[in-house]
Amino acid sequence: MALGGQLGPAVATGLFACSLPLQGLWWLGKRSVTPLPSALLTWFYEIREKFNQAGIAITLVKGTPTYQALAELLKRAFKQLDRSFIDGI
Repeated sequence: MALGGQLGPAVATGLFACSLPLQGLWWLGKRSVTPLPSALLTWFYEIREKFNQAGIAITLVKGTPTYQALAELLKRAFKQLDRSFIDGI
């Protein structure tokens, strides 16, 4: 017997360990389409208002904003708004 009969548990553990990154990607993908909770929703609209004050047009989000929409808005804010944006949040 290979490994003293421990080959089965070793293979199962190895497969589980190798699947963890895929499980993480699946979970993050599922979470990205979840609607924002009220605290983050308020923050989302505050950031969008800062774009309006800066005169930068942004595409409106259809329906309730999601974590993905917040991530895209933050990415754009860090690229297009000045450093005072970071201090104000």
